[in-house]
Formats: sequence, C-alpha cells, structure tokens
Amino acid sequence: MVVRRGRRVPLTPLSSDVGYEARGSGDIAVAEGGAIPSSWVKTVGDALREGWSRVVVVGDVDSGKSSLCTYIVNMAVGRGLRVGFVDGDVGQPDTGPPTTVTGAMLREQSHSLGVIKGATMRFVGLLSPSLCGEDVNTAVQSVAEELEGQGASPTLVNTDGWIRDGGLGHKASLVRRLRPDAVLSLLAEDENEELVSLAEARVLSVERPEHARTRSHEERRENRERKYREYFRDATRTRSSLEGRELVLSPLLRRLAASEPRASPATLPPGLDLGALEARYPGWERGLLAGLEDGVRTLSLAIVLRLDRARGFVDLFSNPAPGWRRVAFGAVRLDDQFRELPL
Repeated sequence: MVVRRGRRVPLTPLSSDVGYEARGSGDIAVAEGGAIPSSWVKTVGDALREGWSRVVVVGDVDSGKSSLCTYIVNMAVGRGLRVGFVDGDVGQPDTGPPTTVTGAMLREQSHSLGVIKGATMRFVGLLSPSLCGEDVNTAVQSVAEELEGQGASPTLVNTDGWIRDGGLGHKASLVRRLRPDAVLSLLAEDENEELVSLAEARVLSVERPEHARTRSHEERRENRERKYREYFRDATRTRSSLEGRELVLSPLLRRLAASEPRASPATLPPGLDLGALEARYPGWERGLLAGLEDGVRTLSLAIVLRLDRARGFVDLFSNPAPGWRRVAFGAVRLDDQFRELPL
C-alpha cells in the first residue's frame, strides 16, 4: 500500500497482532476507535438499501470528503454495483490532473481513490471554482450524465472544499442541477441549514473522521505538481496545424484580453479575437495548460509551447489526442519541471 505525502489512510486491524513497515517519510500511529465513523456506516447502509441513484458529497477543505467517497465506493462495489465516480475538485483532484473534472466507472474496491485514473475528462482551466463556478458545475453534470449513459448506478459526486464567500451558493447551484437523492454533508450545522435553504435538497449530516488531516498550502501545491508530472510522464512534443481548429480562452484570460480588464466574462464574446491578448502580453501562451477537445470531451491536456497564428500552427507538449478539434487555453502556467508559475 502506497500512501501519498500529505495523506492518511485509516486501517482497522482484524486481530490483536499487526505487523507493519513504514518507509521514507511515512509513519504509523495507533488511534482509539474505529477507522469508519458510525454515522457513515448507517447512512451508507441506508443509501444502499434504498437504492439511491445519485449522491453528492460536500465538506470543507480537508474534512474527509475523499475518505467518505472511498468508503461509499467500496461498500457499493462490494454489493456488485457499477459505481460512477465524478471528481469535481479542480484544485485537489483524486482521479485526474488539476484544472479538470474527471469521471470513472468503478467495479473494484480500493484503499484510495488516488490510484484510480479518470476515464473521461472535462478541462476547466483553473484551480479554483470561485473563478469559474458555472463551468465546473456544467462539467460535473456532463460527466455524471456520460457515466449514467454507460450504466452507472449509483453516481457519486465529490466536490471541492470551497464553502465560504460564495462557496455554499456554488454547491447549492450544483445540487439544483444534479437533483441527487441526497447530499452527504461534512459541514457544520449552520452551514447545513443554509445549504438546505439554498438548494432545497435532502441534506444528511455525517461526522468528520478523527483521522482527517489539514494540509498546508505548500503540501497542496506539491500535490498538484506531482499530479502534473504523473500526467505528462509519457508526453511528447508535437506541432499541429490550426486549420479547421478552434482556439478558446478561459474566462480569466478573456478578462485580461478585454479592453476593460475588470469586465465580466459574461459580457465578452466567446470568440474574442486573440489579437488584443497578443498585443498586450507577447508570449502569453507559453507554458499554459490547455485542453485538447473534440467538442464535448477533453481528449488530453497539453502544455502550450508556441502559438503561431500567422503561420497556422501550435507546438504542444501532450499525450496522444487523435481527433481533437479545439484548443481551450487555461489560466495555469507551468515551467519545464511542472512547477506552477505566476500567470
């Protein structure tokens, strides 16, 4: 079992004698009580008996959302169900690279969702839903519907930890879109009451696990950069023609390109001419993460090396993505070591 840096995996021994070996920076601590909170056991048991088809998990940053989702998946798969898992956390995802919403059909149990690779992906292009909330929610809904079209039941949606300063409204908007059988919440009581009022949904409170660990900003950044390195491990440099292909800017880049930088993205035309951006910010595209899309799905992520519209080509560092028809430029820049740089 490999436990990633900054993560904890709770284990319940089945006997009084347990042997273990911790390597590297890993450590093991013995804690009183079970690894699974009693409220999880009851609520998930009720969900399986009642045959819920859609479930959304919400909670603050590092509150145990991924652990709860892992437990739900394992219990459902153990009953022979085909679980559709949607990872809606664009900043700290489990099953895909940062800046994306990913989905996977799960048929096997696992100690961690982090070992699962998303089978379908939507590129959002930013690390915080506070800058692209509706884009995130649209992507989550699209992935959920795709998995259900493939026979997933139940569909489990994990969300990001943005709660304050508009975050609950964002979650309520997602819940209204998805109309799940229930929302499983790791939030405080007053936050649950607000979510119920905003979303008009069935919200069931479950306890935060004692083993939940708060990660520092540095640990979270390191986790994202590890995810980039893993994703681009087998990538190569390619030059592609722009003929018949569309170039799309993220909302943040469209604001930068606007004559009024603080203008709302909603007031800008989707096909904004890139000339303004090129004139203001020469070399703006170099190192940016981008999505190579077929019009619905993201086929692969890419790092943009050079864009030459006059000569009609773009140089990319990417995994194979046959059939892509659109480049969606994000607002995350990486250096050649996959470290995040200021935009």
